[in-house]
Parts: sequence; C-alpha cells; structure tokens
Amino acid sequence: MPPVIAGGFSLLARSIRVQRFGFDAVARAYREGPLIFAFWHGEQLAYIANHRFWRVAGMASHSRDGELLARCIERLGYPAIRGSSSRGGRAAFAECLRRLEDGWSVGLAVDGPRGPRHRPHVGAVALAARVRRPVAWMVSRASPRLRLGSWDRFEIPLPLARWELVYGLFPVEAEPDDRDAVERARVALGETMAAASAALEAGVPAASVVSGPGSTPR
Repeated sequence: MPPVIAGGFSLLARSIRVQRFGFDAVARAYREGPLIFAFWHGEQLAYIANHRFWRVAGMASHSRDGELLARCIERLGYPAIRGSSSRGGRAAFAECLRRLEDGWSVGLAVDGPRGPRHRPHVGAVALAARVRRPVAWMVSRASPRLRLGSWDRFEIPLPLARWELVYGLFPVEAEPDDRDAVERARVALGETMAAASAALEAGVPAASVVSGPGSTPR
C-alpha cells in the first residue's frame, strides 16, 4: 500500500496549481536554522506535497493509520518520528529535540492525533521554547476538493485543483520551564492559525489573510 499511495499522491500533486502567501519570511527563517512547522490535522497533504525540498522530519502516531502514514511519508522524503500526545509523547518529544539539534526541522499536525479540531497541543510551542526557534505555521485551502467525514475533515484536492497556502512565523518568547507562558503561547498560536483558517474558509482572498508575527503575505 505505501508505494501505491505515495506514487499516486506524487502524480496528483503534479497536477495541482500552488500559490504561497507569506512564504518568503518562512524561507528566510529556515535558512537561519531549523524550524518547527505547524499545520492542522486534515491538511497533511498540503504540507507533505509542498515541502519535500527541505530537511524536515514528520510526526506519525503509533496507531495503524500512523504506521501507514510513516511508511508513506518516508517514501516521499520525510524521516518519520513515531509518537503522539496520547502515546509515546515523551520519547517523540526527545526525538524531535535530537533532530532539531542535528539541524533538521520537524513538522507537526498540532491538533492531532484525536483533536479537538483546530486546537493545538503544547508540543510545537514547547519545542520552540526549548530550541529558541520560531514556529512556522501553515494553513491551506484547496479548490475543488474532497472532504472526508473524519473528525479532522481530511482534505483531498481533486486533480487540477488550486492550492492556496498561507504561512506565518510565530516566535515563542517563553522560557521552557515556565508552563504558564508556554500555555499562553499555545493558545495564541491556536488563535492565529484558527483565524487564518476561518478567513480562508469564508472566501477571503489568501493574499489578504493576515499572517502571524514576523511574516507578510505576498
């Protein structure tokens, strides 16, 4: 299954027109050092398809679906880190830190593996606080698309779709041991990403969606 899925997805991705907004600031930050990439569950395909040219390790849970995801993303160029907030979280956090210290960025579906939808867990901002690097977040809109009935409303763009990707940089100023400050950063990151997602879903032109601190749409 993984070779079939990865190959089919690669073919699909080649047919899609991609527009990026706020990307330049994230690219500059990436050249300065590794980043913690944050995106929503359900929008994994947008992230996987459009960042294979960077050194990024991806997170996959220990579930059966997570095993399939890990095998697929590894075929697409992303080393897999196994674990989630519900199982193996401590080991996964340690592996993310090791990857970051080795110069790899990490990519996290921040509201997974079971939701609530569009409410990030603390992992991304905790990593950012520990390594003193910003969170680079991304939200997306594909049109036309297929949406599954899963809790995350998983999105599959249809052939020849247009993918709009909106990026922002979210600096985390909290000390890693200050749990209250890290929690405030988690909430603020969620509000920033949720506002951008809501604007896209409401039909606001992607170029007009307000990005997070440190990034300007183009």
